[in-house]
Amino acid sequence: MNDDERAIRTLVDDWMKADVREVHLHGDWAYAWNHLTVAMTPLDGGETSLRAGDVLSVFRKRDGQWLLFRDANLLARQRT
Repeated sequence: MNDDERAIRTLVDDWMKADVREVHLHGDWAYAWNHLTVAMTPLDGGETSLRAGDVLSVFRKRDGQWLLFRDANLLARQRT
């Protein structure tokens, strides 16, 4: 694994540790609501763009493990 892949994996791990607002269990299915704010800055130093909104993640339990089944977000552009 190279440094870039390691950095991406660390970022995803940190993101997954973020607080989830609600989790609802329904047998072998579950869903979680969260709210995200994402800041994106171009590498060439352009203006930072902000997006924020609700996120719905749907999980399914297979062979004893919870798997991400669907993920949807409504991240609207924020005015700065």
